Amino acid sequence: MTQIQAPRPQLPETGNLWRTDQLHERGLNSRAIRLLLSHGKLVRLRYGCYLRATLCDKQSATIRSKQLIHAHAHGTLTTSTGDFVYSHTSAARLHGLFLWNVDDLIHILLRVRPSNERLGKDVRGHTRPYTEADVRTIGKLRGTTLERTVVDCAMMLSYRQALVIMDASIFVKRWRVGRIAGPGAQLRAQGDLARLLSGARSYLRSLGAAWPTVFVVLHVSTRCTDI
Repeated sequence: MTQIQAPRPQLPETGNLWRTDQLHERGLNSRAIRLLLSHGKLVRLRYGCYLRATLCDKQSATIRSKQLIHAHAHGTLTTSTGDFVYSHTSAARLHGLFLWNVDDLIHILLRVRPSNERLGKDVRGHTRPYTEADVRTIGKLRGTTLERTVVDCAMMLSYRQALVIMDASIFVKRWRVGRIAGPGAQLRAQGDLARLLSGARSYLRSLGAAWPTVFVVLHVSTRCTDI
């Protein structure tokens, strides 16, 4: 007697990005999800969040990195009024800045630093002070402004990486000298001498290399010496 095989599970006809609970609501249990993963129909972007494989195959590395941010937002039920803000390289990706040799970790700004277990292995939390003036809605996600993003990235990344993102930001937004010097005021307010802040030297070097005409302005505004 021939045994009739159960039909293979099928992905929902609509949508491309789902949380585990959304797949369950559409009749796909844990076993069905595992089968879809093993047959290459579904891709796990991060814990509890999945993407249609046919869409994933068409994505470039740049789009895929941005997709991971949206997967994080989708998986954590983030809205534009969430209690954290995408920052650093994650905000840079949302702004469309070019990044060089940077990993896909998701960076967020928080008021209070939670445990690493709560954030997840692919997320890095930062607690450097920020106000709503440092935040804008990019698409449907809350991220740091372009100016704040560039400062945060340049202070975290290596000099060469910082130079790339600084140069990219100039093309994305034609900053005036006053606008570029603005972050210098932030640095001064938060630490008086920018050289006392971790990464400030890399930030200033990359700014001076990307746009030499504003280096003197920022140098004076932060009173930073021995660069």
